[in-house]
Amino acid sequence: MPMRKRKEVQKMPRRITAAGGWLALALCLAPPVGAGILPEQLGQERRGPVQAVIPSDPVLAEYGIEAAEQADYGPMSVVAWRFRDSTGAMAAFQYKRPPESKPDKLDKQAAVAGHLILAAHGNYLYQFVDGVPTEEQYKQLQFAVPRIEQSSLPIIGTYLPPEGLIANSERYVGGPVALEKFMPGVAPSLVAFHLSAEGQYGRYQGREGKVMDLAIFSYPTPNMARERSEAFGKLAGTVVKRAGSLVILALNSPNPDDAERLLAKIQQQASLTWNENPKENIVKSTGDMILTIMQLAGVVILFCVLSGLAFGGIRVMRRKIGRGDADDGMITLHLQGK
Repeated sequence: MPMRKRKEVQKMPRRITAAGGWLALALCLAPPVGAGILPEQLGQERRGPVQAVIPSDPVLAEYGIEAAEQADYGPMSVVAWRFRDSTGAMAAFQYKRPPESKPDKLDKQAAVAGHLILAAHGNYLYQFVDGVPTEEQYKQLQFAVPRIEQSSLPIIGTYLPPEGLIANSERYVGGPVALEKFMPGVAPSLVAFHLSAEGQYGRYQGREGKVMDLAIFSYPTPNMARERSEAFGKLAGTVVKRAGSLVILALNSPNPDDAERLLAKIQQQASLTWNENPKENIVKSTGDMILTIMQLAGVVILFCVLSGLAFGGIRVMRRKIGRGDADDGMITLHLQGK
């Protein structure tokens, strides 16, 4: 018994040592605590304490927000929101942009209002308060943030007519939460987001000074848009128009004439791609292949003829100079009488 206890005591430190080694290795391979979005330094300004921003807005959740951080760089406060894709960041930019803001030269999607600057780049949305980042700092921020994504943005917003559009009233609608937020009178079942529909909302100033809401929904095919336009036509107080795969709604229009004038400005231009007949391509490819084979065969035949003439000429010349018999010896078997 004493010997058995002694062996167990000797084995315990080895187990502890092995477990400690695995723990140390895991700690070395694990990412550092607090590593997130914002870089440690922007230009000459070092980052202050980082605070995780937990957004509780369901609209941002529908736009695909993944993470958010806030930190100070000197007097300037920076907030960064990361979304699943560039469309989510664009939608959040339109949603969080102050109504009184004006476009800013910091980025293509940038707005300034007092001491606040809002900018969207890729799948990130940035907010700068009490400070204006320099061009170098802003570029450094783009290279430093992780998991950047820069896919193309939806074009549905380009169909909003600029005449009469109230500034900063545009809103991207990609799901039922945003639909209820911006257009509470429209049911999600009418839009049918399960058909891969997306929408754009904007507010317009009528001729009499009254405000009118406009919504554009895009569908994968014109047939889907035709079916949805018939369903939207049953919505009270709404003027509906279909243009290709788009369904346009004039909501809460105080004047039907204003609604008709606004809807008439929206047209979807279809882009056609001209494709050649695949059968003609196959015939052309087969003919080109046969022609190439014939050309290659002609080159080979010409090479053989020229090589034979050159070889025969060399033999004739060697015989004329008297060296043909010595070098061109031939063994004869004389099998005639056998």
